[in-house]
Amino acid sequence: MTDGQLVKAYQKECGNPGWVSSRATYLNELRQVMKERFDCSEIITDNGGFLLSEATVSLRNGKVLRL
Repeated sequence: MTDGQLVKAYQKECGNPGWVSSRATYLNELRQVMKERFDCSEIITDNGGFLLSEATVSLRNGKVLRL
C-alpha cells in the first residue's frame, strides 16, 4: 500500500465499533506497517494499540495526526 492508502485504511477503522478476531489481526498488521513508515505517536495508545475513536486523520511530514 502507498502511504496515503495506509492512512486511509486507518481512517476507515476510526469510529468503527465492531470487533472480531480477524479485525484484531488486520489492525495489528496495519499498526506494524504504519509504525515502520511513520511517527504514530498520536494514534498509538499507552498499551500499544490504536486509538480508534472517530477522528479525521492526516499524514504530515512523516507523522500521522488526529485532527
